[in-house]
Amino acid sequence: MGSIQIAKLLAVLAVLMGVAYASGAFDNAPSTIDVPVLEISTEGIDRIEVVTPLRTVVVEKSSGTWRMRDPVEWAADGGSISRFLSQLSELHLESVVSISEDRYDRYGVDSTAYVIKVNDGKEDYELVMSPKGPTQTSVYMRVNNDNRVFLASPRLAIPLSVSSWRDKLIASIPASSVVRASVTSPEESYALVRGAETGKWTIESTGSSIAADSLKTMRWLNRFRRFSADGFVADPIEEASPTHTLFFEVEDGSSIKLNIFKEESRMVVSLDPDNGALFYILGSRESSVIPKSSSFEVSE
Repeated sequence: MGSIQIAKLLAVLAVLMGVAYASGAFDNAPSTIDVPVLEISTEGIDRIEVVTPLRTVVVEKSSGTWRMRDPVEWAADGGSISRFLSQLSELHLESVVSISEDRYDRYGVDSTAYVIKVNDGKEDYELVMSPKGPTQTSVYMRVNNDNRVFLASPRLAIPLSVSSWRDKLIASIPASSVVRASVTSPEESYALVRGAETGKWTIESTGSSIAADSLKTMRWLNRFRRFSADGFVADPIEEASPTHTLFFEVEDGSSIKLNIFKEESRMVVSLDPDNGALFYILGSRESSVIPKSSSFEVSE
């Protein structure tokens, strides 16, 4: 075979190799050689930063309590953080799927990725995590300054919205401390009043007072022991006056008022004294949050 033919064959082979490389053909056999071992001790983590293409969320723990620091200052949802850290503690790298930075966009570990930054008390971790993976339980990711792309599992359920990180607690009112609970709605206004000496509850409305079922009353008041919203409202409400109000007076002389603005499929709630937030609860909760006075009457 002549040298010219050999040169042509080598040229064709080089082109084919280039095409195969560009198409990722060499990535189809992941390597388990030299895969780092992730040992993230989540007990030592007191700060979590999650950067997405849309926003950055930062939560920090101080004196055992998590708070959101960015984009708003607010109590953090401890349950969401606990679930996230539980998954993070199980995260492990399975194989190397690419060693080329040119492949980052293919695996989603480029500018579209989620970046998780934590320190477990021993080491800083920066996890560049793709929004996709080959299966529902695995994900592509990069770790710290390592330019390799790894296959990892489990796929973390990262809370992506600000609302997911925020504590949705509206009010915490111990039922045993309430001495009077007033309900105002377009249909009626009434109050549940606890007798100072007898401890028995009555339903008071304009010109009348009848006995209330204590069990039903306490069951309703217990809903406010930890009264949580379904989410937050970003924009100011248009209604000038609330459609409903709940006013709780407690034994120490303090009070809490919930202003409720009924909309088509939800009810917007603000707190008085104002805590700087607008919450919403689903419309399906209306009857349990704002019951009719007749629901407290003693059954015959």
